[in-house]
Amino acid sequence: MPSHQDSVFLYTDPPSAVGFWFALEDCTKTNGCLSFVPGSHKTHPIAKRFVRMDGGGTGFIDIGKEKEEPDQSAFKIEECPAGKSSFNDSKVRYTCNYSWECAA
Repeated sequence: MPSHQDSVFLYTDPPSAVGFWFALEDCTKTNGCLSFVPGSHKTHPIAKRFVRMDGGGTGFIDIGKEKEEPDQSAFKIEECPAGKSSFNDSKVRYTCNYSWECAA
């Protein structure tokens, strides 16, 4: 999954959405635990928004200048046991790309 920010999909003005994530099973480096860029909620402004398009369907509209994809080394891997939950600022850049660790 490419890295993204939930505020692109859960748009509020000003950005105020909070993400809730609950681990149904142990989340490890090999099965797709979350990886995030610490502090990205302050350094990566929301640059696009997911909307309904005129004429039907959905798509993205630009609302600012998008920053480049963060380097893989910027992501912190966060393993967690089943039953753990987290609350996340919807502007945080994250992914759950298990292949980074599996390929290493």
